[in-house]
Amino acid sequence: MEKPISEKKEELRSKYLEKRDSFSESIYLEKCNQIYQNTRKWVDTLNVNHIHCYLSMDQRNEVKTDPIIQWLIQNHFTVSVPVVNFEKNTLEHYQISSFGNFETNRWGVREPEPGSRVRRTEPALFDVVFVPVVASDREKNRLGYGKGFYDRFLSGTPARKAGLVFDICVADEKLPSESFDIKLDLLITEHEIAI
Repeated sequence: MEKPISEKKEELRSKYLEKRDSFSESIYLEKCNQIYQNTRKWVDTLNVNHIHCYLSMDQRNEVKTDPIIQWLIQNHFTVSVPVVNFEKNTLEHYQISSFGNFETNRWGVREPEPGSRVRRTEPALFDVVFVPVVASDREKNRLGYGKGFYDRFLSGTPARKAGLVFDICVADEKLPSESFDIKLDLLITEHEIAI
């Protein structure tokens, strides 16, 4: 009997998280810097204002977003970041005007402290969303952490959805997907901007 999709996803999630964890610190930082450079290059081609970006969990070797957010703020983009609403199982989004003043939620994810949140923003206002990715395939199917927070959020925004992902986590085969899984519009890796 064929495995359920949720089980296949969990196996793939473990496989790609293990690949990501295999980086030495110097290799991880080098790859993150290359993705940062490619992200800047891509954003420079756009006519956009409001950009949403996750705050990376560096301890889990996510693509580091600190330099991206700092660069966006310095270049006068409107920047929003997510805050988890654990009661509703949703993401809320808050504009920030400076980098820092973060606290850590129960999952170890950084969020802006209440006093540093400029205003709450609605997903409909975002031009671009930088999305955390465990793995993706060439068809822009994304594998996340399995909680569904980003799929619920991405289904309600017209923004371009850019996945930040290491080359080693771009699958050659098509990843399993379900009707509620939201595809990315492009991938930014250390070697390419794949639209």
